[in-house]
Amino acid sequence: MRARYFVVWGLIVAGALAAGLALYPHLPETVPSHWNFAGKVNGYSSRTTAVLIFPAGMAAMLLLFAVLPSISPRHFEIDRFEHAHLQIMLIITNMFAYLYLVFLGAAYFGTVPTARAMPGGLCVAWARVCVS
Repeated sequence: MRARYFVVWGLIVAGALAAGLALYPHLPETVPSHWNFAGKVNGYSSRTTAVLIFPAGMAAMLLLFAVLPSISPRHFEIDRFEHAHLQIMLIITNMFAYLYLVFLGAAYFGTVPTARAMPGGLCVAWARVCVS
């Protein structure tokens, strides 16, 4: 079962990276990278950083989740709640992919209603948690 999840996570990360690389030539040299609570841009980064940072973070996060059970104190057994652990990993990965797409959309289109898009994504993620 773990192998299927890792394949799905790999596809999500690869898809996010592919989307970023496809948009890379069309992005401005500096892109919005941070918004305040009102949805106003208050931070910028280079387009190279913008395209690579989220997929790299997603891959690092998945690697961390993969090794956490083996490096935990007393070699914590995850068998009893492995399904929940895998579902949490999947939800977090999907949330990061969603945030990345909002981020790329804001860079590509110049404006995205981030003040509405971010809470919307969080609601979808929590709905997924409640259904699981």
